Amino acid sequence: MNSNSTEVKITLKSGETLNIYMSTPTLKLSEEVLIGIHGAFCDHRCLKPLFPYLEKKFQVIAPDFRGQGKSGLLNPVNRIEDLADELLLIMDHFKIKKASLFTWSLGSQIAICFAVLYPSRVKNLFFIGPAPL
Repeated sequence: MNSNSTEVKITLKSGETLNIYMSTPTLKLSEEVLIGIHGAFCDHRCLKPLFPYLEKKFQVIAPDFRGQGKSGLLNPVNRIEDLADELLLIMDHFKIKKASLFTWSLGSQIAICFAVLYPSRVKNLFFIGPAPL
């Protein structure tokens, strides 16, 4: 990780408060953003060993989805679509029009669902050990 990396708390329009890892304190919307999506029962730290390599080319953000890591849990997660919608709210919060997604385990299902629901918001998908559908 670079020396500028930080973690921030954001409150989404849904009312959920999430912890977000960011490779830089502010995003430059002219540069490519790579969003890390963690698996079940973990948080952004499961992707952390990759950050030093990814940050050489991309601006990286990695949310702790609701109820995971340092994020709150206001509303229960009932479907994968709930987390895909949460990802959309995260992108809207940071004014990210389009991003590449890299995922691990259950995060792959979230990314696939997001790509189906919001194809214009996805540049690339990268899967690490995807969970079966």
